[in-house]
Amino acid sequence: MHAAAYPSPSNPAISLPRLSILGHPPAGQVLPRPAIAKLKHAKEAPVAALVLFGLDERGKAHGAWFPRENAEAGIAAAGVMGMFSLPVEDDAVRSLAGQLPQGKIFPSGKAFVPFVKASLYDALMAHLPEEERERARQPAQASGGKEASRTEAASSGVGVATVPRDRPEDWSKIKVGSLVLASDGAGDGWYEADVVEVLSEDKFKLRWFEWPDLPDFVRPVTDIALLHPRHQFA
Repeated sequence: MHAAAYPSPSNPAISLPRLSILGHPPAGQVLPRPAIAKLKHAKEAPVAALVLFGLDERGKAHGAWFPRENAEAGIAAAGVMGMFSLPVEDDAVRSLAGQLPQGKIFPSGKAFVPFVKASLYDALMAHLPEEERERARQPAQASGGKEASRTEAASSGVGVATVPRDRPEDWSKIKVGSLVLASDGAGDGWYEADVVEVLSEDKFKLRWFEWPDLPDFVRPVTDIALLHPRHQFA
């Protein structure tokens, strides 16, 4: 008889698998490797401790969560960027944080806070003190947002494209100065990016249009999308 089975009480000729009522494998039974990896990942996954959110100068909603080790830097970034911060201290905010992407802290002290749905932004705003909600409905000043970041990048010598920006109608027309769309990974959205260098093997070096403080990154042409030529920014 197999060590991981035992006789059925009603029919000794039938062997039943050994089970644990707690959902754990019985003593001596080894978890398969994928299950071990899954448990390890669950233990190592960061937990949301802080939420940052705010409107950009175009009135577009942004939001992200940060783990405990980045909470202090996140609060400082909120002040620099004119955003709002919420500690994740109750189930309601924790549930909202679970619907947000994880943010990143830049060396400059600013933060990567992606776009979010307006309805999610409104739900976050409801957790602010009443006197701050009206301010949270106002777009950020352009001087403290993207344009300032791009000016800082240019003045520091970082290679912001110096040729006029265009919107190519075909992938074969992508060049330095083109405005395209790229994703930061599976499950993430698509965001505007500037082409700053054409590389070999149909690859391009890009810079996020909204977040020029982030390092440049490389994408093959197959991982780049195009804006419609008549697309108008809101």
